[in-house]
Amino acid sequence: MSARRFLALLAPGMVPGDHFELDPEESLHATRVLRLKAGQRIQVFDGQGAEYVADLVRVTPRGCQCVLVSETAAVAEPAIPVSLAFGLSKKNATDLIIQKAVELGVDALYPFFCEHSVVAPGTPAKESARLERWTKMIRDATKQCGRATLCQIHPPTPLSQYVAQAQGPESISILCWEKAPSKDTLSAVLTERVKQKPTSIRLAIGPEGGLTDDEGKDFHSADYAVASLGPRILRAETAALAAVTITLASLGEM
Repeated sequence: MSARRFLALLAPGMVPGDHFELDPEESLHATRVLRLKAGQRIQVFDGQGAEYVADLVRVTPRGCQCVLVSETAAVAEPAIPVSLAFGLSKKNATDLIIQKAVELGVDALYPFFCEHSVVAPGTPAKESARLERWTKMIRDATKQCGRATLCQIHPPTPLSQYVAQAQGPESISILCWEKAPSKDTLSAVLTERVKQKPTSIRLAIGPEGGLTDDEGKDFHSADYAVASLGPRILRAETAALAAVTITLASLGEM
């Protein structure tokens, strides 16, 4: 994918020849970082699955006016959406999980607080700022990897609140946990559960310190199957990316 790719929140029903503007952040990147000029061609995506070719008409750091040229084929999303819930870990580990999950094709992210989380809930202002930073990371990762659909990220909640959320009757849920029986590998669990023809798959992993037995029971009570990622103890970020990769590969999406 070209580096000259931007998110553009287009109005419904736009057709070739219609004009639109990049938002201030994207305009600043176009002018100050990429140093683009009027008349140059760019790619834009709308965050909802559509990809377009456009031409820059007027370029300033405060706003870039563009004209829509044509719609192009977008990178396909996984046929079965895969979401990832993860116990909050240190900043760098959490950032890596978010960025790479987006690149791999995860549909939605659900961070949660639990007993061994090294990150505690903050003030409303702090939580809002954290969510805003994660949203920007998702935007940047989406631009880089070529997806045209933005991954959703939900505000962090306590684990008990997350597992209490209603699940679709045709969704399957899997907790990847180091205490799972070694024979119940994620690949084996997926092979069996996918026979149910699920409409979505929900994965979950714990934080750096792992989940307590009681927290594991909470997932079990919410009808999560428990799966192993192998005999070695993985870092939280490694476990998250391994779980997503194994799942998408099992679905033929890698």
